[in-house]
Amino acid sequence: MKFHIQILFIAVFTTVFTFGQAKSIDKDSLKPIKDSINVKLSKVLTYGANFEYHRALSLAIQCLKKSDSIKSDSLVGKSYLTLGIINSLLGKMDKSILDYRKAEAIFIKLKNYTMVGATYNNIAFAYYENSQNLDSAVVYFKKGLDTFKYIGNTNRMALTSCNLGETYEKMNDLKN
Repeated sequence: MKFHIQILFIAVFTTVFTFGQAKSIDKDSLKPIKDSINVKLSKVLTYGANFEYHRALSLAIQCLKKSDSIKSDSLVGKSYLTLGIINSLLGKMDKSILDYRKAEAIFIKLKNYTMVGATYNNIAFAYYENSQNLDSAVVYFKKGLDTFKYIGNTNRMALTSCNLGETYEKMNDLKN
């Protein structure tokens, strides 16, 4: 499962900074601030990939505060998603799930279904890593799969299906 987690981490990294770009309805003066936050969120994920978790966590919290101060829902959602990833890497699964749920609510409100599906998968991974709640992992992988089917993202559907299968295997449920 670690292989697929790394692939998802890269996929989320790409999603956060490619598909997650919000159409600016704010004044042009906020664009440099938003760009700066996006760059910093990218650094957070780089720090996380390099095992600099506490540095990543500190910068992610700064990004969340700044995103909230400029009232950018998209960036607040990305910040919570990024915080969830870092907390997951730190082994703080309960905290990561709370962060992911906050991101989920924001992305649903924004109708950013690519990010909703990515968030569902991250919630599923947090439950999977916990191993005590594999049924919840299945529920969220299925939600992610349904979301990716809805938007027609076949690459994400394939990855999510594979992770769902590995979860069933871990549960010794080879009928699903």
